[in-house]
Amino acid sequence: MAVYTPKWGKEVKKALIDNDLSVADLAVTLSCSRIYLSNVIHGREYSSEIVTKVSRQLNIPEMGMCDVLR
Repeated sequence: MAVYTPKWGKEVKKALIDNDLSVADLAVTLSCSRIYLSNVIHGREYSSEIVTKVSRQLNIPEMGMCDVLR
C-alpha cells in the first residue's frame, strides 16, 4: 500500500533534504514531538501554528488546510 503525502508535506520533505535536516531535528527546533510533527507533515493531524512555524523555518510557502490534510 502506497503512503499518501499531501502537497505541503512533500514540500517539507524536499526542504528537509535540501537543508540536511531530519524530522527529529526540526521537531527540536520547533519544540514539539517528532511523532506529532510527522503526523502533521503526513496530513494525519492539522495545526495551523505548526504549519506556519515549519513553513517559516524551512522557507516554503504556507498552504491551506486542503493542501496539508490528506
